[in-house]
Amino acid sequence: MNPETKLEFHPSAKDSFRERGDRLLSAVRPIQRESVGQTFRAERHPTANLTEKDISHLRRETVDSLTMEVSEVAFTAGGRMAGLTKEECQEIDKLSEAIQRTKDFKLRVSRKFVRDTIIDWIEARTLEQADQDLPSYMLEKANAAVTFFEVWVPLANLAIEHEVRLGPVRVTPISKERLDGWFAEVRKDKTPDELPRIDQALEKERAKVQGLAAACITLRAERQFAVDKALEKSDDVAACFRLFHIANSQPRAAFYCRALGRENPESYSVFILKEDNYLGRTGHMIPPYPDIWELSSERLAILEDDLNSFRGLLAVGQKTEFQKEALDAILLYTRSTMIREPADKLVFIFSALESILLKNENEPIQTHIADRLAFVLGLSTDERKKIARLVRTCYGFRSQFIHHGRTLEDFEVLAEFMMYAWNFFIRLTRYAHQYTTRSDFLEAIETRKYSGP
Repeated sequence: MNPETKLEFHPSAKDSFRERGDRLLSAVRPIQRESVGQTFRAERHPTANLTEKDISHLRRETVDSLTMEVSEVAFTAGGRMAGLTKEECQEIDKLSEAIQRTKDFKLRVSRKFVRDTIIDWIEARTLEQADQDLPSYMLEKANAAVTFFEVWVPLANLAIEHEVRLGPVRVTPISKERLDGWFAEVRKDKTPDELPRIDQALEKERAKVQGLAAACITLRAERQFAVDKALEKSDDVAACFRLFHIANSQPRAAFYCRALGRENPESYSVFILKEDNYLGRTGHMIPPYPDIWELSSERLAILEDDLNSFRGLLAVGQKTEFQKEALDAILLYTRSTMIREPADKLVFIFSALESILLKNENEPIQTHIADRLAFVLGLSTDERKKIARLVRTCYGFRSQFIHHGRTLEDFEVLAEFMMYAWNFFIRLTRYAHQYTTRSDFLEAIETRKYSGP
């Protein structure tokens, strides 16, 4: 669709959404708050104090913490709580999905926005604050919300000297000057009493992000859709840099590069006492420790050929079947760099290899992965035999861990295997542009296998 075109519904879809909205509206009923009979509440320390001035609108959603299903939506109407119960909440979810999947909305509007707007409409109609039908209300709110956004996603543990482009994403440094400009906007028009608290929060934020690289995407969409799309693209970008990091070759190394806040390195925090006397608190990260990969302009120039192959996989446009499969396999493989335990790394590495080196789920795994990896990478008969042997040995390590819970100890063998696997996935970024389907790629390996040394 043209980026400037207004969102619309097909006439038949509009009629359907109107009818479903009206049924939901007629189902609004008084809500009686029931006691759950819980006698214990943890004595948690409040993280913030809210006053009546801080609450402009009260609406309650009851969510099951295990299934994340909403069982009740309630709002204030005429001094009492009114709303919808579980069955109607399930219909709201189904209607949200149907609206968000329409031709215009799926490219611009998030499902969360659609769902929230349906509930806003039900509440507004119940309180007689709106008289539109659901599709008219939805289109008005969605068209007002869709605009151009630029979203910056800080990437944990990655710094670059200059901007690079990967597909539709700019990867650029978060500089001090950039933050100064953003934070000046936050401080503008604040009172002297407010500034100390705001400055403290801004300095805390600066300490987290200044100097990191960010994945930046610009698109015309509703705000939450833009954020969701930016996070999705940041995963691809982070995987690209993880693919070229040396941690891929070391069983006990890690490179926690992902959207900041999602990288999840492990740590602990404990309190120490001696004879009932408090001695203090101790907290440490659990190795492997996060380490910022600083890529200078010279280093980026060295990586440019490899980045260019990956860039092709991320380019906007129609991808071949094999390019899609190769990208999925690389995304899966690079998750191993964010895993602490070597045995867990093997699970991701072999899952990624299986996804690209097997014709189907019925092929024997060890034999075909071992042979195909050997003939892709091996330069001599001896090296091919070595690679096949490493694959079988390490696949045995994986099976012992999954089926028997045994830990890995032969790190030297594992490191050799990991180096070959790393080499394969870097090459895969090029193979993805040489073959149209996985069958074509596997057939080329078979041809090489039977064509002699």
